[in-house]
Amino acid sequence: MNSVSKIEWPIYKSHPRYPSWLRPDRFAHLHLHTVHSVQDGMIPVKKLVEIAAQNRQRIAAITDHGSMSGIWQLYDETKKKNILPAFGCELYVNPHRTLVSDRDTREMHLKNAGRNLRKNVQRILRRFYHLVALAINDTGYKNLLHIHNDAWMNGFYYKPTTDMRTILEHSEGLILSSACYAGEIPQLVYSGQYAAAKRLVEQFKEALEDRFFLELMINNFPLQRQLNHLLIRLARDTQTPTIITCDCHYVTPEDADLHSLVLNLGSRKDGSNASWEFDSTDLFIKSVMDLWSEWWTVHRDEVFTETVFRTSLENVDWITRRIEPIYLESTPRIPAYENEWEELKRRTVTGFQEKINQGMIPKERYGEYKDRMIFELKIIRKMKAISYMLLFSDVVKFCDDPRDPNLWSDGQIPESVEKLLPEEGVILRGTGRGSVGGSLVAWLLDITQGVDPIRFDLLFERFLDVNRIPKMKLGLK
Repeated sequence: MNSVSKIEWPIYKSHPRYPSWLRPDRFAHLHLHTVHSVQDGMIPVKKLVEIAAQNRQRIAAITDHGSMSGIWQLYDETKKKNILPAFGCELYVNPHRTLVSDRDTREMHLKNAGRNLRKNVQRILRRFYHLVALAINDTGYKNLLHIHNDAWMNGFYYKPTTDMRTILEHSEGLILSSACYAGEIPQLVYSGQYAAAKRLVEQFKEALEDRFFLELMINNFPLQRQLNHLLIRLARDTQTPTIITCDCHYVTPEDADLHSLVLNLGSRKDGSNASWEFDSTDLFIKSVMDLWSEWWTVHRDEVFTETVFRTSLENVDWITRRIEPIYLESTPRIPAYENEWEELKRRTVTGFQEKINQGMIPKERYGEYKDRMIFELKIIRKMKAISYMLLFSDVVKFCDDPRDPNLWSDGQIPESVEKLLPEEGVILRGTGRGSVGGSLVAWLLDITQGVDPIRFDLLFERFLDVNRIPKMKLGLK
């Protein structure tokens, strides 16, 4: 295949011939949600990268809701396909983030307010807007990571929220775009607050210069079409570039019904879904030809002209060409053991002996505890949960003694970690909850504390049970 023009695209009699500038390798989705947008996105990262590689895209980008948990997988998958990862995030921006961060003040307002006023305070605390941020270089990646981490550590109230001040102070190396209808600019223009929307656009442009864009989403539902008209007017009045996006949430059109089911898992008790954007059933990964076809069929008019469409696609291409390689300093590593199975057995037996020495295992029931320990270890091994148990064992060790030099490769705590630790003592953690309380091995590893499953007659099978998994996967024919 020597040229893009030789690809056999679907032909629609009502459409003009596809123009030569409509090239799939010059387009990439810059607003896309993977499975890391929990109970929202349904796009596997691996599948996304495969589609990007098939279209010969320069980059594959993800912008999950409030989360950057998918960037490591994106980094690994794009390396295999020899394309660049574009790390992004759809941020939650709360104008009252300072009230969210100041827990004492927040609790005082909620405690002292009357019933109606308390509802208003809660409404303010939970009010946030969407804003898409995309890192184009190493500086941008570090700034986006700072904004993301700060939102989770200092701005979490139902959602990890940030604010305009934090974003603009760390905007170097970032591309920002106005997001969907849940963005502040789209909401302002749609509600008739056009002057306020213009001021906000100018504020972004002053801080980012040519790195701020208004999103025109090619989705087939009336609200979005009206919004596109308003945003085109705003773009012309403020001389702001536009880009075309789709707000992708799933891979194919056939996934729309399943996506509704996924959304309802986290919806209100009455089963309804209050999210505006899912009035659309075409949030799949569209090809650039799909975009052309839908625009020509639904959006084409005296405002949304072919010139606007083409310019917006060229701006997407301009952004993708600015994405620089970002080499992550190191991949997340679980401490390596020469033999994980032997390490797990060693820790479990050591914990068993310590519990005996502490008098926590009655001598007359020694055999019962030993048999249960051996049984659980076999199931953990069969279900390939060895690394899982070791990982949580390491986590609780760190919490119980974060300054233990044996936890660090060079025997010294990194300065970046030291800043996050309490001045003295331990990192508080729970004693264990849920089904893991039925695991004797978890108790012997101190993952759970004070929860002796044999003493309290708890079932290990609530935690792990081979009968839940097809035997072929376990090699137990």
